[in-house]
Amino acid sequence: LQGYAGTGKTTLIKGVADYLNSQHKTFEVIAPTGRAAKVLRDKIGHGSTIHSAIYNLEAIETINANSKEEADHSVKYHFPIDLSNTNERVLIVDEASMIGDYTLLKDGQINPRNLLEDLVEYVYSGDGCKLILIGDEGQLPPVGSDFSPALNEEYMANHFPNINISSC
Repeated sequence: LQGYAGTGKTTLIKGVADYLNSQHKTFEVIAPTGRAAKVLRDKIGHGSTIHSAIYNLEAIETINANSKEEADHSVKYHFPIDLSNTNERVLIVDEASMIGDYTLLKDGQINPRNLLEDLVEYVYSGDGCKLILIGDEGQLPPVGSDFSPALNEEYMANHFPNINISSC
């Protein structure tokens, strides 16, 4: 779902959340940043970050923390996706224009995992789950990108052919 600032996206999120709550459906309302999640909590009563929702933060692992190799002295972390999710849930993501399709590492290398792929894997690890991406293509795209992949129907269809993509 796309719309410019002031077109009612947040009001629509609140209406969908209220409806899902009244129907006793499992849902989450999330955003890419803590600030965006706070705005959601303040305006509609629900909101957390994508990272806190999709990753099992209790199972974070350090990589190279005890390495004796000088080249490995930087500590890296592995964030496992929480795949213990329930079925029949709806994940509503606001500010989706900020979700990148890669992660640039400090040494300039591209991480083979990225937030958009992890988000899709998290949502579709259960049966009957839905993902609603909401944002404004008029916003700046993710750092290092010239468009917002999560809001680009063609990009999503090409990279995630096993899910039904539709936009409005």
